[in-house]
Amino acid sequence: MIYGEHKLFIKFNVLVETKRLSVYTLNPKRTDRLELIKTLSDKVLNSVKISEYLNERNLKSPKG
Repeated sequence: MIYGEHKLFIKFNVLVETKRLSVYTLNPKRTDRLELIKTLSDKVLNSVKISEYLNERNLKSPKG
């Protein structure tokens, strides 16, 4: 910020405290699906082949 010929700076520190931390967990079905995808990827399947594999077994994405 400039005031006349002077440059003004504002400096402040912010401290955020909480009594509660959140830990998010995934639905077990979603975790299983992600682990399967990782396993297939480790076997060098590309995303198209992984998608075909999941579709053949009627495994839906979280959004269907």
